[in-house]
Amino acid sequence: PAPAQPAPAQPAPAQPAPVEDDVADVRLADSWASAKSLAGRPVFSQPSNVDPSTRIEVHEHASGWRSLVFVASERVSVQSKVQLDGGSGLAQPYAMPTEYLKSMVALALSALADVPRLERVLVLGMGAGSLPSYLGRCCPEARLVDAVELDATVAEAAQGPLGLDPGRVAVHV
Repeated sequence: PAPAQPAPAQPAPAQPAPVEDDVADVRLADSWASAKSLAGRPVFSQPSNVDPSTRIEVHEHASGWRSLVFVASERVSVQSKVQLDGGSGLAQPYAMPTEYLKSMVALALSALADVPRLERVLVLGMGAGSLPSYLGRCCPEARLVDAVELDATVAEAAQGPLGLDPGRVAVHV
């Protein structure tokens, strides 16, 4: 009898082409913030209500990520990032791409741990709404999370293209 022939090798599955501005790899979030601040497709761009020389922009990236970007004449900075849920279009409160946000969540939860009856939570400075969204989801005993934002354009970006959940967070400008 003839020796058994090895089975032909199966070709490796095709890998998707890398997306240059994909922020889904949260380990690179800090370098992404500085190097890729204007990457992605702009989906929102309006002048700030606080400083008309600054534009408030939202950029869309791969894997459902969006960034809140402040564009001034001398500087561009990424204020925050959110990942949208593909089905609802709302920000996923448990997606935390930056160490800063993780630290803020840890501080908030440690401060709230000793509160016997949590009814409301107040967050000053909303940005994209990541912290109030997280607190609204993880503290269901709180009737409401109030978020105060100084800039009405930032609040508009959070409530629109950044997917802030209006059912759990009340925005005050």
